[in-house]
Parts: sequence; C-alpha cells; structure tokens
Amino acid sequence: MAIQHTIESAQRWKAAVEKLWKTQRSVLIFGVSSSVLATLAATLLAMGIVLSFDTPILGTTLIIFAALFGIAAFVFAVIMYVKNWVFYFDLKRWQESSPLTLSNNIRTLAICTLITLISALVAGFFDSFSVIPYVSIVTSAISSLVGFCAFVAEIVKLVTYYKLKGAEDMPAGAKSGTRSIFYSYIVNFVCAFIGMIFISGSIVAFGINYIDDNHHNEYGYYDDDLDYLDDYDETDNRLLTGILGKDFDDLTEEDIEDFYDEITDSAAAVALFILGFVVILVGTIIKMLLYYRGWWLVSKSELEVLPEPAEETVVEYTPYEEIVEEK
Repeated sequence: MAIQHTIESAQRWKAAVEKLWKTQRSVLIFGVSSSVLATLAATLLAMGIVLSFDTPILGTTLIIFAALFGIAAFVFAVIMYVKNWVFYFDLKRWQESSPLTLSNNIRTLAICTLITLISALVAGFFDSFSVIPYVSIVTSAISSLVGFCAFVAEIVKLVTYYKLKGAEDMPAGAKSGTRSIFYSYIVNFVCAFIGMIFISGSIVAFGINYIDDNHHNEYGYYDDDLDYLDDYDETDNRLLTGILGKDFDDLTEEDIEDFYDEITDSAAAVALFILGFVVILVGTIIKMLLYYRGWWLVSKSELEVLPEPAEETVVEYTPYEEIVEEK
C-alpha cells in the first residue's frame, strides 16, 4: 500500500517531475536539431567534394554551406550538453522531494548522470590530442577508460530504472514512466549490438572482396609477391591512403569513383551494412520514443495525499434552566 503524504510534499514532487520533463523536452529538441544539421552538413560536404572536380564554384558553395550547418550543429550540441547539466540538478531536486524509500535510487541516477557528463567532457579533451604522434597512444587509452566508465554508468542506470519501476512507494504514473525508460535502454543495447554485428560482417565481406579483386594475378591465382606494398607511404596511416595507395590530396574524381565501385561491388557487404544501419536507426528511434515518453509519464505522476481532517460539527448546548424559564 502506497504511503500517503502531506500536501506540501505532493506539491514539491509535482514541481520536480514537471521540471524534469521540461528539461528533457529541451534536450530532445536540441539533440534532434543537432543530428539533422550534422547529417545535412555531411551530405553537402560529400556532394561538394564530388562536384568540385567538374564544377568548382558549385562544389565550393556546397562545402561552405556544409561548414555553416556543421557549426550550427555543434552549437546545438553544446546547448544540449548544457541542458543535460540542468537535468542533473533537476534529478537532485527530484531526490529531495521524494520519499526516503525512493531517494537513494534517484540519487544513483543523479550520480550516474554526473559521471556521463564528466566522461563526455574528459573524453573530448583527450581526443583533441589524438593527432599528436605517440601522445595519441596515451590519450586514446585514457579516452577508452573514460568511455568504459560511462558505459558502466549506463548499466547502473538500467538497473536503477528496473528498481524504480517496481518500487512500492512509486506513484502509478511514475512507475509507468520508469518502465518505459527501462525498456528504452533494453531496445538501445539490443539493436546497437545486432547492428554492429551486421556492420562488422559488411567490413569483413568488403575486405574479402577487395583482396579477391586486387591481389589476383592474370592467371587467376593469388600473387604471393607483396612488393606492391612498397609503393605506399609508411608514414601515412590514413584509411583512404592505405586502401588507394596515394595521399588524399592527390586523389582525383576517377580515384573516388573507383573506390566507390570497390565498396559497392560486393552485394553481401552492401546488404549487411544497410541492414546494420537500419537496425541501429530503428532502434535509436524506438529508444527515443520510449525514453522521452517515459519522462512525460513521470511528469504526470502525483504522490498520494493524506485525507483532510473532517470539520467538527459544533452543537450549541442550551442549559436546562433556561429552557424551564422560557416555558
């Protein structure tokens, strides 16, 4: 049976959960806007690079617009990050307005959110040194450790939402909300795992197809002589340089088209990549719907209030002597 609370406690709970949803709604708006702008910027950049060979003016224009959209996406991403800090303080406020039986779990959510926010900041700082030789080895190790801490924090969040969705003192609306958030984590983990399996399979399929097409001699047998690797610049370990055998700045439109043909030549690689991408995309959309619906449901929850004391009926008493005198 749920514990009944005073009107003041119920009002503080209501104000806290409504503020949680208001902040999460802002995070959703800026997050989606940043993702759309970043996708648009990447698309325009790719088109600009391809078109710059034939129509330099059009290609340059697209690249400029891509840069502008990229800057806007970065600004929105920063605003979203700041809003997540606001969400952390909203969780602290929710903890203070919650019953003692729930406050410990909500405090855990706040701590895990803090770890995630600090991890993103620290990882971004150390990743900025990834272009420096030798130093990048240390910074990459630190970034990996920080990323692992953030992953552990997300797992702890999952367990905490599982506890909250079944907590006896949790209002019905909040139970439904935390249950939806819990399922959003499950969908996200499962779809990300399955999607990465498909994408990894596409990389393997592309590698097999690339070796089969490029390391074959004219008689149809594999060439054991690997002298062609001597033509590569060993000091340049970039992906396109390693695959195409030349510096990125020296690439022509024909080289890019050949590289595109190499990638799309394997039907299995393309199919696995598209399938993995679709699984991750669908999982992300479902995760977002469940997650933000969950916080909306939490914002509609209310603590059960103690019943107001009944007003006492005042009965006027007339002395017996007065009644006799009136008669």
